[in-house]
Amino acid sequence: MSTRRNRSNQTIECLRFVCSVAILFIHCGFPLAFASEYAMAVSRFAVPYLILLSGWYVDHNGKVEKAKKKRRDILRIILAGGCVCVIWNCFNSYLQYGNLSSWTVPYLNNRTLIDFLLFNRAVFLNSVYYYFFMMFYVYSIFIGAQRLRFSKMLLILSPVLLFGGVAICEFSSMPWYYGGNFLFVGIPCFCTGYLLRKAQDHLRILKSKEWAAVAVGLLLTYLEYRGQGSCYLYFGTIVVAVSVLVFCMNHEDIKCPKLLIKAGTYLSLPIIVIHCEIRDTLQILFPNLGINKLSLLVLFLSVISAMGYQIIKKVYVNHLSMETSYLRK
Repeated sequence: MSTRRNRSNQTIECLRFVCSVAILFIHCGFPLAFASEYAMAVSRFAVPYLILLSGWYVDHNGKVEKAKKKRRDILRIILAGGCVCVIWNCFNSYLQYGNLSSWTVPYLNNRTLIDFLLFNRAVFLNSVYYYFFMMFYVYSIFIGAQRLRFSKMLLILSPVLLFGGVAICEFSSMPWYYGGNFLFVGIPCFCTGYLLRKAQDHLRILKSKEWAAVAVGLLLTYLEYRGQGSCYLYFGTIVVAVSVLVFCMNHEDIKCPKLLIKAGTYLSLPIIVIHCEIRDTLQILFPNLGINKLSLLVLFLSVISAMGYQIIKKVYVNHLSMETSYLRK
């Protein structure tokens, strides 16, 4: 494995922001109507890419401390973000129905619980929380596999699971979340990222050739989209996600715009967490707002909200640090 010192990868940070915007447009619609369906198909690479990245950065020395820390971080996001989501859903319910509880009615059934436990479908929060619950499952399974020494079996099964997920999404009439969950997307993408990291030195020979693989992935996505219509997952999007990750790791020293790096580092996660609530509120307040205006307005407000969150967080941390220093005197 490469002994290159661990440092911030500017390309990775830029791609984080690109992924957050892609996820936002998937949920809100694309501004360019003439290419919106294919653009949505291409943007499906974002979630597999983020999961691949998680597998790449997990500890590769047989220890689980880093994975446990990541799992705790995911749990904090679920708890804090979930509370914000519930409050926001109550606010939207009041705007739309005049009470705080109407939004819960469609979800008070056994089907909701089963879909959540088996397929990470957290519709009672919003569209994006399935990702966080999926990653909580993935880290938990990875930790268990490391402790119980069946991680090799998990790695071997990953390609089968991934192809199974693509097949369910593309060729079956089952709902998308039967194939887009921790079992068929989370675990195999995470393990693929893990394996790519182990083969990092061998991937150097592909340097400057990754874009050819990206082009192949885009072509496959287009052909699959034309043949199967809109799907949660395409084989082509997996090829794109893997190729983009390899490109990022082979080009760590590319100089990227500082603003884009900062956006990827500090704004990408808050944008992913908050954009669905902003979208829902705008749709209630402005029901006749077109997709072009809606998606761009949600993006603008999500970026502003993410910046506000980071400013408040920094002020709070600095205030806490000052209080701690004062008490130590």
